[in-house]
Amino acid sequence: MAGPSMAEAVWTQEDTMADPDEAPQHDETNDATSAGAQSPAAAPLAVAARQARTWTGVYTAVVAASAAVLVAYLFGVVPLTPDTLLTIYAAIGVGAVMGWMRLAAWMGQVRTALAARGAQVPPPWQIWLSWLIPVYAWFGPFQAMRLLTAGVEGIAPVRSRWWGSFIIAGFLWFQVYLLGGAALAMIGFAGSAVSLFFSSRALRELIARTTESVAGPA
Repeated sequence: MAGPSMAEAVWTQEDTMADPDEAPQHDETNDATSAGAQSPAAAPLAVAARQARTWTGVYTAVVAASAAVLVAYLFGVVPLTPDTLLTIYAAIGVGAVMGWMRLAAWMGQVRTALAARGAQVPPPWQIWLSWLIPVYAWFGPFQAMRLLTAGVEGIAPVRSRWWGSFIIAGFLWFQVYLLGGAALAMIGFAGSAVSLFFSSRALRELIARTTESVAGPA
């Protein structure tokens, strides 16, 4: 029997070669889906995190501006009328309330996401009300945050900087009214603003890293 001709052999070899246009292609859709797979709470958690970080910055800026005005007054640079003083404390109050509400809302979103995974979480009342209970407010919110951020690697020093600076800021501010005196008042107001700045920086990092950890693939 006659063997295949040279032309038939060439055709056969070409048919067995992989066609670049028909080569199996990588399914990028599945990769994108896998890479973007997030827990159902990812979207509201991201929104809550953004709001918490924004109002943390707003509150810090309000306290810093208020401290600057009060120190300037103590140096005799600017007058301080009762209306100005009322405006200062009203602004601080609004900033504090909004910052507390946004931070507690974010903590609540983190709690929801972690509870769905069976992690140990603080009760809802501790997230919201521990800030308002005398004496307990000095450590209750920190305990709640410690549970919520326990799974974030290397977050303990950041968490300690946040709460430690926050406590120092509050003490320095209120010692002005406990001890009195212009010199102590200047130190108190200025020191409180600086401490709160460092607390705010640590808190913003805490929020960002915790959100990234919790909102990843479930």
